[in-house]
Amino acid sequence: MKILILAENLEVNRTSSGITCNNQISIYDSFNDVTVLTSTAFQDFRQKDSIRYKFLDLNQINKSFLEDITKLSAIPAFINGLNFKARSIVNKWAQEIKNILKSNDYDLVVSMGSGLSFMPAYAMLKVDKYLYGKYMMFVHDPYPSHQYPPPYEKKSSLLYRKQAQLFGKALSKADIISFPSLRLMEWMNEFYPNVNNKSIIQPHLGLTQNELKNILPEQKKGELPKFYSGLNIVHTGTLLGPRNPLYLIKALKLLFKKEPKAKDVFHLHIIGKMTKEWYKEKLTADNVHTHAHRYTYLESLEIQKKADVLLLLEAVSDVSPFMPGKLADYLMAEKPILALTPKASETTRILGNDYPLLVENGNIEKIYEKLLLLYKSYKNDTLKNLIPSSDSYEYVLPKNWYKSLKMLSK
Repeated sequence: MKILILAENLEVNRTSSGITCNNQISIYDSFNDVTVLTSTAFQDFRQKDSIRYKFLDLNQINKSFLEDITKLSAIPAFINGLNFKARSIVNKWAQEIKNILKSNDYDLVVSMGSGLSFMPAYAMLKVDKYLYGKYMMFVHDPYPSHQYPPPYEKKSSLLYRKQAQLFGKALSKADIISFPSLRLMEWMNEFYPNVNNKSIIQPHLGLTQNELKNILPEQKKGELPKFYSGLNIVHTGTLLGPRNPLYLIKALKLLFKKEPKAKDVFHLHIIGKMTKEWYKEKLTADNVHTHAHRYTYLESLEIQKKADVLLLLEAVSDVSPFMPGKLADYLMAEKPILALTPKASETTRILGNDYPLLVENGNIEKIYEKLLLLYKSYKNDTLKNLIPSSDSYEYVLPKNWYKSLKMLSK
């Protein structure tokens, strides 16, 4: 099967979307004939010898003089959701996609966006169906911002509604829609009916160290955080504003009050960049260690391997349709996962409703009970019994992806 992948962002050490896209491309490569069109400069990611890469230089886009006229510059976005610059970017993507497809017969085209951007998917609206076999759109997050679940959602506006109309057209264009999460598929179907009818689930992948070496750029290893004897609970990755760690810290203080000897055992590490809500001083407490520094992806994986317990923090909410990319990495580390997540979340679905370290963020007493369970398990040397099940582990392995891709090739 010949596959053309349209990837906006392939920077592994800067964004989670770069990690996701590279991981996926490594699996598509098993079909032996893969071309990747990307707007990421080649020096910013590692190329695989078996894949053809084409660079789309967006730095050459000329600025329209209308963009300098304040009252006119915003008008296009309120017409169809794209401003002048975005329109130019979409047109450039579309032209290059057409050039590639006209000279090659591709069985499958896959578009991969980044963050709140879906430029390749919008470009595909300008590409005639006869130029390719099937087209699959990967939807990594809800879109637009007013369709996020609380507490992330923004207030509805004319601009967001126009963006939703454009996004709906992009979804309609796709023959197949790929989601990393079953709950995300269900969530988006509330806004775009019939999405479920042509969707597949391709979860974030858990890869081995050897598999990751094929996609990670070579970099000097920096100094890793210091861990202590006892029980090191570790959160890696950016700590976004809604992912509130204060309830966990309060529960930890409660544990130390009721079980004073636990203070000699527990160490909570918040590792990675933080948004302004969680500057270092706000998280100051006994045995809480902040490492507000962006570590490379490979360094983060090494940190996870050295942890005793891995911490997954989600927002205080009734629902979370996201599959955190770090959940796949955590499962590959084969460590207990303290998951502060809603009951109606993809994390809960993957780990299983009966997983003993699941707890809703915001409930201090229940979080305390999970910390007490960890403390008793540590003292009894039974922490290994809290490692997620083999079913959860196998869910993020590439073999499930191979099955879905083989179905697409039929």
